[in-house]
Amino acid sequence: MFKKMLFIAVCCFLNQLSADTIGNIEYNLPKTEHGWKLDSTKTESSGTVVKFYLPDPLLENQSPEFFGATYNKSPGGAHNKDSLIALLKEKYPNNEVHVDIIEKLPDSILYEWSVGKPSQQGGIHGWTRIFSVAQGTITLGYITQKSPNQIEKLRPIWIQTLKDAKKLQNETLLKS
Repeated sequence: MFKKMLFIAVCCFLNQLSADTIGNIEYNLPKTEHGWKLDSTKTESSGTVVKFYLPDPLLENQSPEFFGATYNKSPGGAHNKDSLIALLKEKYPNNEVHVDIIEKLPDSILYEWSVGKPSQQGGIHGWTRIFSVAQGTITLGYITQKSPNQIEKLRPIWIQTLKDAKKLQNETLLKS
């Protein structure tokens, strides 16, 4: 009986330590009450996109929270505030876009962004980290439509989650 309980405890502990990877970037999604669910994985010649959503028991078919990991085989990407704003304006035309750079390192940039007025209910808000890798770029990002009060609570969680993402020595296309 003790061996079974020890085995279960070790499995639970190791499960918490397991991380997801895309390319050679390892990341951990924050633990939540309902757990993150895989929404989709799409692989094409240009790269791979993996999307997760956080189930909301009050909403049947949608979630106000998404996390995406993208491996783009094309080098480049937005690595300064102006190019990030241009990229977001292209994705969300006719909307006000705000970008704040949180951390810029030689191989990555971490930023917070929003579409719409910052205090506006129902606006889109996110945190994103873009890595330059030998084979292209890897983007990790969280997007939500939560209220401004909830954004304040989420900010430290997602900044730390994205800061904790790290490059590995060996590259694997996808592990989850």
